[in-house]
Amino acid sequence: MNLFIEKIIIEKNGQITENYSFKNKVSVVNGSIELYDIIRLLLGVYDTSHNFCNIRFFAVVKLEKTYYIRGNKVKGNSPFSVSLFSEDGETDCMEEYFKELKQSEEVESALFFHSFKRQDFPHKLFKYKDLFKYYPDGSFSHLTNGYGTTRSFRGFVANYIKHFKPIKLREDKDLFLKLSPIGEFKVVNKDNEDVVLSKSENMLYHYLSFISIADFWDRSEKIRNLNRINKPLIVSGFTRFLDDSIDVGQLVRKTKNIARQVIMFEDK
Repeated sequence: MNLFIEKIIIEKNGQITENYSFKNKVSVVNGSIELYDIIRLLLGVYDTSHNFCNIRFFAVVKLEKTYYIRGNKVKGNSPFSVSLFSEDGETDCMEEYFKELKQSEEVESALFFHSFKRQDFPHKLFKYKDLFKYYPDGSFSHLTNGYGTTRSFRGFVANYIKHFKPIKLREDKDLFLKLSPIGEFKVVNKDNEDVVLSKSENMLYHYLSFISIADFWDRSEKIRNLNRINKPLIVSGFTRFLDDSIDVGQLVRKTKNIARQVIMFEDK
């Protein structure tokens, strides 16, 4: 089951400043930090940035049914105060809504592409294969609600690596994202040789690794949880690193192949 954000209206100090209608596939927006925080809230992530004005918002979210969400906060670091009702007239279904959205921390972290070097998506599966080295304190069990240390998870990691199909990095060059037997995403040429990437190509490398990790968790959760919710993927801090040689239109079209909503922030 997919969650879709359909609409968000933001008001600052009594004036409407942003009004967005989102597509079910890919939406590219030139949005604010307030929009980013509100989207995170709608996905069940509660941390917010410091704001310098009073903010109110109205949002429409589609799950099994349509939810209408209102929120407000005064300037400072206080969280949003939220009220939520559904299309069938329920006036207080906030607990029901956020309970449905609850996911493990590791799955949640795979929703956001915002700090690509620190997030290190190219080496996620590599680390999943060697939990004793990269999670020696046993924290991966906590991050995955116990699933990450099971035999079935280890088997799924091995199977995903074995059957991963290369992805072309960009249409105008024979460069391909591949997954090595040890679980590391790498970019190689048509002769399967390592290559030196430009700054823009390096961003594409991290972005396609992010998309692949989202796909990994989507497939993994599909096996063990028939009632799973596929939340939108949120991409920011990306387009400013791409030079004019990158066809952003082709990148958006490639992103449309993902079976969930994607909201991509166009960096100012």
